[in-house]
Amino acid sequence: MFAQIPETAQIPESQARPVRWTIVIAWLLMIASLLYNPALLQWASHSLACVPFHDRCLVEPPSYNAGLRIFWGLVIPIAIAFVFIFGHVAWRRLCPLYFLSQIPRALGLNRGWVIGETSWLRRNHLYVQFGLLFAGLCARILVINADRVFLGLFILLTIGAVMMTVYLFGGRSWCHYFCQNFSDPPDVYPHDFSGI
Repeated sequence: MFAQIPETAQIPESQARPVRWTIVIAWLLMIASLLYNPALLQWASHSLACVPFHDRCLVEPPSYNAGLRIFWGLVIPIAIAFVFIFGHVAWRRLCPLYFLSQIPRALGLNRGWVIGETSWLRRNHLYVQFGLLFAGLCARILVINADRVFLGLFILLTIGAVMMTVYLFGGRSWCHYFCQNFSDPPDVYPHDFSGI
């Protein structure tokens, strides 16, 4: 079954680009739905629930967050399954964060700082990645998991951090030193299951 899946290196760039655009547009629509959900506002105007509190009636709008369910219930599991089935290299080619990180390069913006062979970041990038993973998990448990606006702002903040990192250091600096996919130098990536 897996032997018929083409390796990502064999897929031409002209075929990968529309897939990237589709993924990025879907991500941006999802972020927009997290920040502004007119269907939720329409539902809220029809049925505001009264919650008795002491002698008053507190009005509580319905809290159905479709964007949260889509992100945690579809986007994350599909991304994990994609990496598991097609491999890390395929994900790196289609990753929406990488695609958005190349906006400064496409605009000709680059600070040109170089991460040297003996730099602190190169020596300690795994600690930085684990620290960011820990901070992200704590933020998810405390705030992001339950509030669609915080999740949307967190994703936008992450996209901004990705773009700033590539602006400052160029290339795949976010992927190599900050991404929680724990990327290593390109010569040691695990292969996908297409060769089985």
